[in-house]
Amino acid sequence: MPRLFYALWPDDATRAALAEAATNIDIRDGRAVRAENLHMTLHFLGEVDGDVAGELAAMTTAFEIAPFVLEIAATGWWRGARVAWLAPFVTPPELGQLCAQLEAHLHACGVAPDDRPFRPHITVARKVRRAPRVLGSIAVHWRVDDFALIASQTDPAGARYVVLNRWPLRA
Repeated sequence: MPRLFYALWPDDATRAALAEAATNIDIRDGRAVRAENLHMTLHFLGEVDGDVAGELAAMTTAFEIAPFVLEIAATGWWRGARVAWLAPFVTPPELGQLCAQLEAHLHACGVAPDDRPFRPHITVARKVRRAPRVLGSIAVHWRVDDFALIASQTDPAGARYVVLNRWPLRA
């Protein structure tokens, strides 16, 4: 069964800017997330039955949410999860609306989303044992025009993410 999650999946320029911003975080230990894996998880679904995964990937539900901008300028570390992250200082209301509409869609499909509260962030390092130091300023402008359903595959080199489908945002 595939492990799935909905995410904001950056374009190449934004991904490069996020990777560059992550170099300003001195993690001193831990493992940096590969640039091609940088994203913002909206809803983690875990292992999903193949038929349900196909239904989710073929979603035709319209999400009437306008594109929005994330100003990524905050950094942090969660000791329990041992991850270092980047995040927006301000969460646009459209991001909360998108998460709520996705959650309603998941319930309609019979899928229970993760019940942890949504904390918008981009994980930049894992297995971080000490609070990282920030070596410079962080300023990434991310225009969000769509969201994606992602499959997580694990191989000896680590996690590899595959975009199963993308849906545009529109007012």
